[in-house]
Amino acid sequence: MRRSSDILIKVLSLGIGLAVGIVLIAKVFFELSYDSFYKDIDRVYTINTWISMQGNEKDYGQVSGAVAVGFMEEVPGVECGTRTTYSSRSSTGPSWPETR
Repeated sequence: MRRSSDILIKVLSLGIGLAVGIVLIAKVFFELSYDSFYKDIDRVYTINTWISMQGNEKDYGQVSGAVAVGFMEEVPGVECGTRTTYSSRSSTGPSWPETR
């Protein structure tokens, strides 16, 4: 009886270990390749808002709505722009890209 329970524990441990390893490998591959579908990835940029008030620093992953339009109008070479908005309740995906 003892021998069969030892084998069961070993098989379960091996299965759980392999499953965790596969999940970790999949996560690493995803993190390294999630943006590889962009044709010219070296030309894609993100802009964040960084605020410092009374010694407190905060980095936001978004900017005001007019920044994309302003960049397209004022910065030569900007072909297209959009913004993403995140809220504490849900994340709304990127709006439709605006072009010149």
